[in-house]
Amino acid sequence: MVTHEAPSCHPHGFAALDALARSLRVVRSFHGHHHDDRSVQYLPSRQQRGFDAHAVDYCGIKNGLCEVIRVGGADG
Repeated sequence: MVTHEAPSCHPHGFAALDALARSLRVVRSFHGHHHDDRSVQYLPSRQQRGFDAHAVDYCGIKNGLCEVIRVGGADG
C-alpha cells in the first residue's frame, strides 16, 4: 500500500491507516509525507501492527521489496 501520510508507527501517523492496511491484508506499506526514513524504527512494532511499514526519504526511491533505488535526503 502506498500512502502520502504515515501509519501510526510514525510520531505524526494515523491509526486509521493501520486499520485500512489490516483490512486490505497489506504486507508492506510505504509513505513519504514526512521525508524521513524511519523504517528501522518501525521494525519493533511490526508484529503488533500486522504489516511492514516503510518510509521514503525526500526525493528517494525504493522498490516493492524496500530496496533503495535512489538515495534521498535534503540535497535530493
